[in-house]
Amino acid sequence: MTRSSLALSVLLLFLSACSGSDSNPGRSQPQPQNPGGETNGETSPCPVNYVLVSKNIGLGVNGDFCVMAFEARAQDKTTSQLHPQGCSGDCTTKNWALSDPGSVYDADTNDLAYRPVSSGEGRPWRSIDLATAKAACSSLGAGYALISNQEWLSLAHAIEQVPANWEGDIVGQGRLSKGYTANPTLYHADGPAASSTGSCLYSRNDNTCGASGDAVDRRTLRLKADSDEVIWDLAGNVWEWVDWTIANPAKKASANTSTGWVEFSQLNQNIDETSEMPPATWSPFDPSLGSANGLGRYRRSGNTQNAAYRGGRWDSGVNGGLYSLYMDGATAGNYSLGFRCVYHLE
Repeated sequence: MTRSSLALSVLLLFLSACSGSDSNPGRSQPQPQNPGGETNGETSPCPVNYVLVSKNIGLGVNGDFCVMAFEARAQDKTTSQLHPQGCSGDCTTKNWALSDPGSVYDADTNDLAYRPVSSGEGRPWRSIDLATAKAACSSLGAGYALISNQEWLSLAHAIEQVPANWEGDIVGQGRLSKGYTANPTLYHADGPAASSTGSCLYSRNDNTCGASGDAVDRRTLRLKADSDEVIWDLAGNVWEWVDWTIANPAKKASANTSTGWVEFSQLNQNIDETSEMPPATWSPFDPSLGSANGLGRYRRSGNTQNAAYRGGRWDSGVNGGLYSLYMDGATAGNYSLGFRCVYHLE
């Protein structure tokens, strides 16, 4: 080998090492969404089937983040197959996806037999408690987490302001798309939709869905007016855990101590300076809007429950919607309760 050839080889090795270096050592780099594709003119930094969400400093979300475009599905770690039902048997076994089904998640052994993936195939991963949902998202690697309440709210505020998400394409008039949930003429009794794909885009007749339908029954929502990117089932299909608990359950927002469903406007009348649930944790961008506009309602299951899930399920009706909020126990984990992960870019 000549001296010039040797120098060239060394240079090529150096350049190869530089191009393969990790700009964030110790943090796994996600596969870009739609590699080579464009998202508003720029390649998305998000993992596959995640969508980019802009920060909202006013709500305490100080950096852009990526969120699953679909409710989490359960992928077998051994076979990589998605569980078609998202639960085991008759769906009564909580935490069925643990190596020891029905038990409590053990952080020391990380005994999840499944991993959460963002996919529209099959039904969402459900029958899971809060701790296991958080662990499932974190198991994906550094930067991954269960969506927080404030991240959910920042999503909701962005969605609320996009005309295409409303009946008649006018913000605040008519109803916001409610997805796969009950309305006065459509009712679902048999659980979540069979899939989140184009052939099941609209809620249809009893327990069915289809590729066409009314705007209010559409299961996708846009985050930006100038983008075709959508997110599925933030309203309806299954309830979704958010990473938010009230330290003192007695400081939850209440409405005349009611444990039934109430309008968000009623909560404004029952907030005091000691509440751990100020309007900035639940209020629509336009606080005058409510369930009549498809936004959902609030409910607390009792005085000691302090964990939150959002969005409603297949049969929530007027109570379900983008802002729908249920305060329950962190150990809840029934067949209508799922989750969604985020990836933090910073």
